Amino acid sequence: MKQQDDQAIEWLRRAEGGDIFTELILAAALALTGQQADAHETLKRYLALNGITSTTIAQLRKQQLSIADNPTWVAYNERLFTGLRKAGMRED
Repeated sequence: MKQQDDQAIEWLRRAEGGDIFTELILAAALALTGQQADAHETLKRYLALNGITSTTIAQLRKQQLSIADNPTWVAYNERLFTGLRKAGMRED
């Protein structure tokens, strides 16, 4: 999984600034690979963006799981939430 996370980080960094979810997913991926300082800074950038609708894991969970409830989507989001917790996102 680490190799996939490293590849995701590489691609997300190329896309930085293009989408609010890029920052969010990048923060989680950085945290999941042990890059806590970068993850925390990326999360701070996300939280400072205009137009974000989810500033806590509870809000994000509600938003993301309202989209679909299939097991693959739920598992993806649970891993995202784990990374965001490690990056320092508040639960509620």
